[in-house]
Amino acid sequence: MDITVHRPGELTAADRAAWSALQTATPAAEAPRLHNPFLAPEFTLAVGACRRDVRISVVREDGVPTAFFPHQRTPAGVGRAVGLGLSDCQGLAHGPRFAGDAAELLRASGLALWEFDHLAAGQPLFEGWAAARFGSPVMDVAEGYDHYLAGLRDSAHRSSPAPPWPRSAASNGTTARCGTSTTSATRRYCAG
Repeated sequence: MDITVHRPGELTAADRAAWSALQTATPAAEAPRLHNPFLAPEFTLAVGACRRDVRISVVREDGVPTAFFPHQRTPAGVGRAVGLGLSDCQGLAHGPRFAGDAAELLRASGLALWEFDHLAAGQPLFEGWAAARFGSPVMDVAEGYDHYLAGLRDSAHRSSPAPPWPRSAASNGTTARCGTSTTSATRRYCAG
C-alpha cells in the first residue's frame, strides 16, 4: 500500500476522476453512503478553498488509486473529518474490495488520531471505533429532484398510516429513505 498526502489543489484531474469512479464502483443500493456528496472530491475541494488544513491521503496499489482519505489536520497531528460539524458523512472513498490498515493510513497521513462523528457505513478500517450506530436520512435524487418531489407528493396522498420512509431502493427509488448506519458520538482512533 503506497500512501501519499496532498493539499486539495495538488490533486490531478486524473486523481479527481479516480476518486469519483471509486465512489460509484459499488452500486448505490449496496453502499449508499459511499455515494454521499460529503465524500466527493468536490466537497473536499470546496472546504479546501476556505481552509488551509485540508489534506487528502491517496492510497495506491500498483500505482492505481484504491482509496481517498480526506481530512483536516491540526498542527498537533489531530485529524478531523473534512467539514466536521457540517458534514454528516465521513470516511474513506474507496472501491468495493478495499482492505487497508487504519494505523498505517493514519501514520502515513501524519495523524496521531482521527475524529469523526458520522462515519459512513462500509468503513471497515474505522467501524470498530464507532460509539453507536443509527439510521441517517438520505434523499435519493438519482432520477432527478423533480422525480423525487413527485414521489414525495405521491406518498403524501396515500392513506397509509406508515410514513413513506424508510423505503428500500426497489420500492420506487424516489422518496427519502434511511441510510444504512453511521456513528453518533465522536470517537478517536489512535494510530498507535
